[in-house]
Amino acid sequence: MERELSAFVANIQKGCIHDGPGLRTNVFLMGCPLRCKWCQNPENLRTKPVLLYSSEECRQCGSCVTACPNGCITLNPITKEILFDRTNCTDCGACADVCLTGARKICGRRMTPDQLFKEVMKDEVFFRNSGGGVTLSGGEPTVHIPFLKGVYAKFKEVGISTALETSGYCNTKVLLELEPFVDAFLFDFKAETDTVHREVTGVSNRLIKKNLEALIETGARIIIRIPLIPTVNDGPEFTKMMEYLETLDFGGEMNILPFHQFGMTKYELVDEDYELKEMPECSKEKADHYKQIAESFNFRVDVGGANISA
Repeated sequence: MERELSAFVANIQKGCIHDGPGLRTNVFLMGCPLRCKWCQNPENLRTKPVLLYSSEECRQCGSCVTACPNGCITLNPITKEILFDRTNCTDCGACADVCLTGARKICGRRMTPDQLFKEVMKDEVFFRNSGGGVTLSGGEPTVHIPFLKGVYAKFKEVGISTALETSGYCNTKVLLELEPFVDAFLFDFKAETDTVHREVTGVSNRLIKKNLEALIETGARIIIRIPLIPTVNDGPEFTKMMEYLETLDFGGEMNILPFHQFGMTKYELVDEDYELKEMPECSKEKADHYKQIAESFNFRVDVGGANISA
């Protein structure tokens, strides 16, 4: 029997105003081919569920020690401290099932398009009254193309606005197949220089540029989103980005997303190093300065993305 179409959903965030017009529900899917150094959702990088562990919330009760089938969790007999070694961890969730404080939890639950549709439509009244809808994000949501089509088709049938937040790093043909289902593409553009892009994301931007140009030719609504990262794409690199985008007829909508450190603690939850922990956040003054530069190229720019019209 063929398995029902599904994908792992990391989080469903309601009442969002920065990821498309109106009030929206953002659905974060798991899996991403990029490794951006400033990623705010490291728990979403894998395509399968991952165990999150917060040592601050742990009360050292020891329930997880006996629950773990692989011996990854031990109790120091002297300090009574809980020790966790992820080497043999399979993210099975047995420890999370017995954790009383929520210090251990599994990120990622499998959902079908129908299940996701029903969950998101609980906020239908807010969508109708605000011109909002659903935004699929990640990770990189185009990892799950068949699932996306199934989800978007359901929302289009009932007239709910659809948006896709994407890095643009995917098969061109596959991306274009989504165009009829998506009302707005929130298209990330991180660097114009290929060597810079490779250094900070792990992949070339050649395919991303190709996909952006191909998507523009379809007449789709595209909102360019630029994460403003100090020392990465500010300064001369930002000007190069504007000069490149000026050659494209994408409609001129642009969001500048100032770098922040809100996601830093998530790296601790997945036991990953965060390289930018010492980097200062991008100030309002700096963001406004680059907004003015972008506007000098005749782009319609919003800092933060909260003012996207329907």
